[in-house]
Amino acid sequence: MPDNEELFDDSDEIQSSDVGPVYRHEARERDFEPALGDESNIEAIADHIEKHIGPVDKVFHELVAELMICLPSSWPLEQNDLNSEDNYWPLRWLKMMARLPHEYDTWLGFGHTVPNGDPPAPFASNTEFCCMLVLPPPIYTPKEFHRLETENGKILNFYALIPLYKEEMNLKMRQGTEALFDGFDKHGVSEVVNLSRNNIARKGRWFFG
Repeated sequence: MPDNEELFDDSDEIQSSDVGPVYRHEARERDFEPALGDESNIEAIADHIEKHIGPVDKVFHELVAELMICLPSSWPLEQNDLNSEDNYWPLRWLKMMARLPHEYDTWLGFGHTVPNGDPPAPFASNTEFCCMLVLPPPIYTPKEFHRLETENGKILNFYALIPLYKEEMNLKMRQGTEALFDGFDKHGVSEVVNLSRNNIARKGRWFFG
């Protein structure tokens, strides 16, 4: 699939003409089966993360996913904090994106975008981010972290989720992922979620959305 792919969770026709190719996926007919993995893979992933990034502070025991999202150290992550969608949405989307390939018999890779509905709506009341972009892990992680081969011979590739504004999603769909990279570099946008960061595709900035 091309890197200007956009994934939706229904089969309606696309209404907007300002985006590139859109692939829509219908839910599988059989019941969803979470990708739980075995204990050896779970331990291998935990060891891999601790070796290349650092100690694991919290673990959500739900499924094995080779996805990550970078939150600032100040992000509220205590149980009471996560009762608010304003705090929980990055974790919700981490889980949703991990389930998506299994639920819709599809796959996620470099440059894929998944919007929050059609038309896309903000993830929560505290942000205008409305789409997730799949990219390789952050540049501060060593290359050895990006890929893990387990003892049973399974290859695991790690990816990072980057939240986007609607205008940035449209820019990426029209001009490709490299156009986003150029804008991110120009405006100093990092992989860490920043609710107040510039929308690099908004009118009056570098690109037009």
